[in-house]
Amino acid sequence: QQHQSSNDFDECKYYANLGCHIANVARCRVEAMKKHPWLLGIEPFEPNDYDPEDIAHIPEVAMNDGEEDEYGDCEMSLTLTNIKDTTSILFVTVY
Repeated sequence: QQHQSSNDFDECKYYANLGCHIANVARCRVEAMKKHPWLLGIEPFEPNDYDPEDIAHIPEVAMNDGEEDEYGDCEMSLTLTNIKDTTSILFVTVY
């Protein structure tokens, strides 16, 4: 059995095989979008785009209700928002 070095270990692939998807977008958004094609988009949070009193009501995790397309298929999306100046780690389980 060949030993796998820590440099060869792909954490995202390992967990994806278990049904858990990890997206580390803190370092580079462009690279994250290439590495995780299931991401719909990554946008920086711009507090100036919001009224200060509204920022307190922005959820960290939100899921839309889904919209049916012309073929009757319904797609839903999950939005994760970090409005803090620090890194956030969110664990989300969807059934």
